[in-house]
Amino acid sequence: MKERCRRVWKTHNALCSWILTAALLFLAYAICATILHFTRIDNDAPVVFVLAVVVISRITYHMYYGIAASIASTFAINYFFTYPYNYFTLNIVGYPIDFVCFTMVTLLVSVLTYQLRGETEKAIRHEQETVELYERNRKLEEKRAEAEMEAAKEKMHGNLLRAVSHDLRTPLTAVAGSSSVLMNDARLKPEERRNLAEDIHKEALWLSQMVENLLSITKFQGDEPVHLNKREELAEEVLEEGVTRFRRRFPKQQVSVTVPEEILLVPMDAMLIEQVLINLLENAVRHSGVQAPVELAAWREGDRCWFSVRDHGVGIAEKDLPNLFSGVLHDTDTTRGMGIGLSVCMSILLAHKGMLSAVNHIDGGAEFRFWLPMGAGQTEERES
Repeated sequence: MKERCRRVWKTHNALCSWILTAALLFLAYAICATILHFTRIDNDAPVVFVLAVVVISRITYHMYYGIAASIASTFAINYFFTYPYNYFTLNIVGYPIDFVCFTMVTLLVSVLTYQLRGETEKAIRHEQETVELYERNRKLEEKRAEAEMEAAKEKMHGNLLRAVSHDLRTPLTAVAGSSSVLMNDARLKPEERRNLAEDIHKEALWLSQMVENLLSITKFQGDEPVHLNKREELAEEVLEEGVTRFRRRFPKQQVSVTVPEEILLVPMDAMLIEQVLINLLENAVRHSGVQAPVELAAWREGDRCWFSVRDHGVGIAEKDLPNLFSGVLHDTDTTRGMGIGLSVCMSILLAHKGMLSAVNHIDGGAEFRFWLPMGAGQTEERES
């Protein structure tokens, strides 16, 4: 109904404005006539008609409706509500000045009200334009952010491709070289053959771990949501299982495990967190530069369960800290980079709503710490 009235008003604006002007003037006349009939007082007529002129000037779209209402109000007051009643006269002393002043006042009120309406409409249009400009800017910012995200994703994919080519080339070269020697050199002693076979086995295990990491990082950095089978797990059991799997590849490496006496139940996908621990332990062994024991610990701080893997080696170069979890950290073509493994760890922990960080200790060695939130375990879906 409201929209229909608006359409009629816009379509027949002139006719509706004249009808409205006449109706308001008649209403003012009826009010003044009622007051005069019951009280015999005619002093309120100018105020009522001025109010009618203000309303007409405010709701109509052109100034001449208010001007017409001002002139009509002057004649109505003179004829109906000025002694002698129902008679138009300017012969009485003071009447001409009164009616001229009343006409000027109503005209001025009409013009000012119309101008105020125009300023109000202008302010509303300016506000609407500002809102539209803000929306356009917001959409442009969103498009720019999407473009920057796509560029960053392309850069990440390029970095990942370079990292994969680097980390796969070295073990493949070693496997090819060792197998070639085994096939072509019949003078090798049994012990030398065994050493070459062990080297091939180690490199094959490394390639297997690399493939597992690549599958994980593809899973967590893709566009599809990641499904985590989170359940409350004992932190001590997860550490034990991670160390057991780690010792299958490094049976001679000593690992010191420290856990608190309290029972730590942490919601997690145990297999993924074990992969994080194995990656951090392998990095500690491969990049520490020493054969010292690796320290593995877990403890609770507030509503977080912390895990740490610390070695006593050479530490992490300061220049490498900013790119530590980007997946592109490499030293030379003859050393395996640890960037992909750490990138996998970071992706897994972000999916668990946790965080991973690394520090160098003053007394030597590096320490990787990560935390997981403690709470009710449940199956969750999160887009990494």
